[in-house]
Amino acid sequence: MPRFEPIGEPGAVRDNVVSALALDARGLIWAGSPEGLLRFDGYAFRRYPLSGPDGQLLPEQFVRALLPDPRGWIWVAAGNSGLVRMDVASGRWDRWARDGKSADDAAPAANTVRTLALEKDGTLWIGGSGGLDRFDVKTQRFTHHRGKEDGLPDTRVQTLLVDRQGTLWIGTWRGLARKPVDGPIEALDVGLSDQLITLLSEALDGRIIVGTAQGRLRALSAQGQPLPFSPGAQTGASSSVWPVMAMAQPDADEIWFGDASGLSRRRAADGVLIERLPATGAGAGTAPRSDVRALMRDPSGTVWAGSYGGGLMRHVPPLPGLSMVREAIGAVSGGLDVRSMLQLDNGEIWLGTLAGGIERRDRQLQPLGLIAPGTGGLPPGRVNALGQTKDGSVWVSIDTQLLRFDSQGRWKETLRSGNAVPRRFQATDDGALWIATLDGVMRWTPAKPVMRPIPTAGLVGGTGEVNAFAVMPDGSLWAGGAAGLLRIAKPDADDAVAEWVEAKGLTGQTVLGMAVDLAGRLWVDTGTGLHRLLDSDGRRARFEFVRASDVGGAFGANLMFDKQGRIWSQRNVYDPRSGERRELGAADGADLGTGWFRSYAKLDDGRMLFGGARGLLVIDPDRFAPWTYKPPLVVSELRVDGQERALPDGAPIVLAPGERGMSLAFASLDYSQPGRNRYRYRLEGLDAGWIDAGALGRSAAYTNLSPGHYVLHVQGSNRDGAWSPQELKIPVEVQAAWWQTRWALALALLALVLLVVVIVNGRTRLLLRHRRVLEARVQERTEALEAATAALTAKSLELEEASLTDPLTGLRNRRFLDRQMPADVALSVRHYEASPADTESEQDLLFFLIDIDHFKRINDAHGHMAGDAVLKQMRGRLEQVFRATDYLVRWGGEEFLIVARGTPRSRAAELAERARLAVAAMPFDLGAGLRVAQTCSVGFSAFPLCTRLPRAMDWHAAIDMADAALYDAKESGRNAWVGLLEAQADSENQLRQDIRKPLDLWAAGGRLTLQRS
Repeated sequence: MPRFEPIGEPGAVRDNVVSALALDARGLIWAGSPEGLLRFDGYAFRRYPLSGPDGQLLPEQFVRALLPDPRGWIWVAAGNSGLVRMDVASGRWDRWARDGKSADDAAPAANTVRTLALEKDGTLWIGGSGGLDRFDVKTQRFTHHRGKEDGLPDTRVQTLLVDRQGTLWIGTWRGLARKPVDGPIEALDVGLSDQLITLLSEALDGRIIVGTAQGRLRALSAQGQPLPFSPGAQTGASSSVWPVMAMAQPDADEIWFGDASGLSRRRAADGVLIERLPATGAGAGTAPRSDVRALMRDPSGTVWAGSYGGGLMRHVPPLPGLSMVREAIGAVSGGLDVRSMLQLDNGEIWLGTLAGGIERRDRQLQPLGLIAPGTGGLPPGRVNALGQTKDGSVWVSIDTQLLRFDSQGRWKETLRSGNAVPRRFQATDDGALWIATLDGVMRWTPAKPVMRPIPTAGLVGGTGEVNAFAVMPDGSLWAGGAAGLLRIAKPDADDAVAEWVEAKGLTGQTVLGMAVDLAGRLWVDTGTGLHRLLDSDGRRARFEFVRASDVGGAFGANLMFDKQGRIWSQRNVYDPRSGERRELGAADGADLGTGWFRSYAKLDDGRMLFGGARGLLVIDPDRFAPWTYKPPLVVSELRVDGQERALPDGAPIVLAPGERGMSLAFASLDYSQPGRNRYRYRLEGLDAGWIDAGALGRSAAYTNLSPGHYVLHVQGSNRDGAWSPQELKIPVEVQAAWWQTRWALALALLALVLLVVVIVNGRTRLLLRHRRVLEARVQERTEALEAATAALTAKSLELEEASLTDPLTGLRNRRFLDRQMPADVALSVRHYEASPADTESEQDLLFFLIDIDHFKRINDAHGHMAGDAVLKQMRGRLEQVFRATDYLVRWGGEEFLIVARGTPRSRAAELAERARLAVAAMPFDLGAGLRVAQTCSVGFSAFPLCTRLPRAMDWHAAIDMADAALYDAKESGRNAWVGLLEAQADSENQLRQDIRKPLDLWAAGGRLTLQRS
C-alpha cells in the first residue's frame, strides 16, 4: 500500500489547502493555495501573493490553476480576478481582466478562469465561465470561442489539455471537444455529452484519460476514439459517486486518480480498480483523505498530492526489491509490530508480534491464520523469539516462558527459564535448541527436555545478555552479547561449555549481531560498527574494523548475507568486494519505524525479512537496485549586503563598488529525502578547494571580495550522497571603486615613491645636522643619561600598554574600558541634557556583546590551541566591521565587547548584521589544513537608552542590557542579533522597573524599541 507523508511544518500551507501543482523548467515545485502561489524547494515553502502590475495585492488570492511557462513565467487562474502572470526572476506581475472598459480582445471572455494550457509555440489557451480563449503572448490579444457555433459543446470550460502531439482537448460542463493542430474545434461523442468533464490527462502510452464530476472514466486514442477502460462509477450505482479531479501515473502498470474521497489505484491497461486509499486499519492516515485536487509525478518518480484538508503530501516509491507488509491479521491497535519471525521447514512463515500473538503467513506473506494471545495455549505478551527444532516443533518465547507448538499451531507444552528471558534461538543438527537469554546461554535437548544453563569458562563475572548465535564451518557454535564472544567447541556434547574468546581489534564490548559469509568468515556487529574475523585459535580471535556505514554506530545487528556476498541489515547494505556501502531509509522503502534487534529471518528463496514497529520489511536482494537519480541543482535565493536580489538569467552576479558581501542559497532537487542531500562549493579565484557544506548548509556567503572576476562552483548530491554531474557555475564580477583601478593604483604608487624619496632626503639632512649639533654640545655622560631615561620611558609605556591589552588577541581589556568610558559617557550625557528632544545623535554610544556560538565544541573537538586560533582571528573579523576609533574589548572567554563611539543608534542593526556576517561568511583556519565554520550571536544596546533621562542608567547598565539581548539572540536559535535601540519612560523609577522585565514584555508595553535579525 502506498504511504504518503505530509510536507511542511504545521501552518506552512494555509488551512492545508492545495488546489494545484506543477513543476517549472528548473524542477522547482509550485502549488496553488488560498493565499496565492507557493514555491517548494524540498526544504521550505515560499509564498508569492497574487499582485497586479502596480504591486497591489489582488482582492482574491485563491489559485484555481497554475501553469509554468518555459520562458520563466508562472500563469495563474486567479479566483474570479482574471488571468495573472508572474516573472519568476524579477517577481514582476502582469494581469489581464475584464473591467467593463477593456476592449473585447484585450481580456479573457470572463474573469472566472478555471484552467490553462500551453502550446509548444507559446500560445496560451484559457478556459472558464466565458468559454475558450486563445491568447497570443506576442501581440497581447485574445481570440474568443464562446459557444456551439465555435464547436464547443458548452460555453463553460472546466479543464484543458495539450497532448504531446499538440492536440488541444477541451472539457466542458456538458461533454468533450478536441482541436487538432491547425484544425477546427470538434465535439466528441464518447458517451459523456451529459457529463461535467473535470479531468483531462495523458497517460505514458499517449492515451487521453477523461474523468467527470459524476465519477465516470474514459480512455481515448489520440484521434478521440474510445479504448477499453473501466467506466468508473456506473449510472444508478448505490455506492457514493465522487468527481474525478486529478491523475498521475507512477509507472507503466498503474494509474492513480484523485477525487473527493481520496485516491484510487487502477490498472493502467484497463482501468480496473486495485484499491482505494486511504484504507481502514493500519494503512489509514497514510494517504490524502479527501478532496484530492492535484496529482503529479516528478522526474525521480516521487508522486505528489495536493488536497483540501491534507495540504501537500509526498509518496516516495521504494527501491526495487524493497517492500513493506503493514496490515496485521485481525484487529490490532497500532498495526503490525513484528518482534520475531521464523520460516518453518514447510515454507510457512510465522511472525511474532508485540501484542497480536503469532501470525501465520504463506510464502507470499499472505495471511493463513492467527494464534491469538490468550487462546490456544499462547499467553498474552510480546513474542520475543521463534525457532524450530529438527523434530518439527516450533518454539515460542514470551517473557520467561518457553512454549512448544507443532507446525499446525497447536500448543504442546510450556517450560520456564527461571528469570532468564529468552531472546534468540538456534537449532542444531542434533535436535537441540540453543537459547540466548538475558542471563547467558541455555540449551534444550530431546534427551533432557528442560532448559539448562551452559557454564562459561575464562570469564570473570556474569555472562549477561546474549544477542546472537553463529554456526561456524568447523561445527563450533559462537554466541555474542554483553560479555563479548563465547565459543562452544562441541555443541553436541553432553557437557558442553561456553569458553570466553579474547578478541583483539573488536571495538565495543557488546556484540549485537553475527553472521557467517559465503567463505566461512565470521562477521560481528557492535555498537561501533562492523568487524571481520581475521584468524582464531578458539581461545583468541583477531578482528579488523570494516567501515561499512557512513553514519557510524551499529550496522544494524540483524546481519544476513545474500548469494552475491553482500551483507544486509534493516539499516545498511555493504559489499565487501567493492567496498560500496549504502544506508537504507524510509525513502528507500525501509519504512519500518524502529527496526527491532533480533527480529529477522532469511527465507529459502533468498528474500530477507526484518521486523519493525511499523510492519515487516521484505528485501529481495536479487531485485535490489540503488537510487541513481541525478537531481538538478538550483539557486533559490541571492542576497547582496543582506538584501534579496533577482537571480540573473545567465548573466554574472555583479557587486558594485561599496557592496561588501553576497550569499546564495541553493537546493538539490531530490525531493525524496532532502535531509540527506549534501552540498559543497568553491569560489574559483579565492578558494583553493571545495568547502563541504554538509546536508544542512545550503548557502555560500562571501564578504570583502577584492575587485575581479570569479566563478562560484556549486555541487549537490542525491539522497545517497552521489554528487550530481549538473554542477552550477555562476560568474561573479566585483567592480572596483575608482581608487581601486589600475591607473589610480599606479598614480598612488608613483606618489608613494616620490614621497619616500623626499622623506629620506629630508630625514638624512636633518640627521646630519642634528648629529653635528649634538656632537658639539652634548657630552658622553648626558647622552648615556638620556638613553637610560628613554629606555625607562619606553618600558613604562610598554608596561602601561600591556596592562590595558588582552595578551591573546591584542584587543583591549576591561581595565582599559574602565579608564576610557567615563569621559565618553560624560560627553554623551551632556549632549542629551542640552538637547533632550534629539532621538539620536553622533554622540550616541553603542554597546555590542558578541559571543561565538558553540565555542566549547571547538575546544572539545580540536583542543584549546584551535580555540585560541579562532579567538585570534576574531580580531581581524571585528576590525573589518568597526572603526579604529571604536573600543574593541575581549570581555571574557569567547565574548567580545565593542563600544561604537559617536555612532548614531540607527546604524546599530547594520553593524550587528555585518558583525554576524563577518563571523559566519568564512571558515576559521585551525591550521594543518583544517577549517571550521562558526557563527556568532550579537546583543546590543544604545546609550543613553532613554534619551530624556540620560543619567538614569550608567554604562554598566547598558552592558547588562546588551547581555540580556545576547541571551535573547541565543535563545532564538543563535546566529542572530537582538538589540535595544531606545526606551521611553516618564521617570527614572519607571525606567528601573522596566529594566527588570523580560525584553519581549518590555517591548510589548510600547516603551522599548527592540530590533531582531
